Amino acid sequence: MDSDGLTDEERVRTTREVLALFASDVAEAAFDVVTPDGLTPPGFADAADLLRHRARGRVEDAGYWTFDRAPVDDEIWTAVLTVAPFSYFADLYGAQGGAPIVSLADEATSSFVRAAGERLAQVERVVGRDRLVPLTAWRARRRAARREARRRRSPHGSPRLGPDHGRGAVTRGGASRRRAGLVPLTTGRGRWWHLDGARGKLTTPKSSLPRRVTVSGADSGLRVSSR
Repeated sequence: MDSDGLTDEERVRTTREVLALFASDVAEAAFDVVTPDGLTPPGFADAADLLRHRARGRVEDAGYWTFDRAPVDDEIWTAVLTVAPFSYFADLYGAQGGAPIVSLADEATSSFVRAAGERLAQVERVVGRDRLVPLTAWRARRRAARREARRRRSPHGSPRLGPDHGRGAVTRGGASRRRAGLVPLTTGRGRWWHLDGARGKLTTPKSSLPRRVTVSGADSGLRVSSR
């Protein structure tokens, strides 16, 4: 689904409406809980608190943590509707397992659904036909965007990771973007990623690196490891 041109409020509302269509289909969920900057959305704090109590793993940072894949009941589902539009990733699975039937990324700016027939028609009525993009077309569009990003990217201050894309260093470069909380980390795909220095968190979309990322300080910048 294409979210270009939507305001934050429109994106959140549309995402929740689409998720609600799949309420009876979702059996399991995996996602991260990201406390939004600024004013906390209504109900978010209560939903995050409930999920912390239901999470299987230990929550060390209330501002960002991962809810590992687990069965969804009515209580969890209500909380998912509240927090998922702000997640960096959210995968919802059907009863048969397999690939997610709904997948959100980067605060629901990227949304993917598996739907056909009447369910697809329902999604279309919510988001509009023009915003539905077939997966093959979306992949082609993303490849083109990556090629353009590589063409435009400055070679200064953008080191590449090793062949396993598992380790690398974030160095200085691009002062205006650093002030905006962006650092040049290249994995062969040419993207600027968000760095939250206060929390020591580097936002790495799941499409670019594994979800578990560790950031440690170094004299020349930051060192990033992932697994």
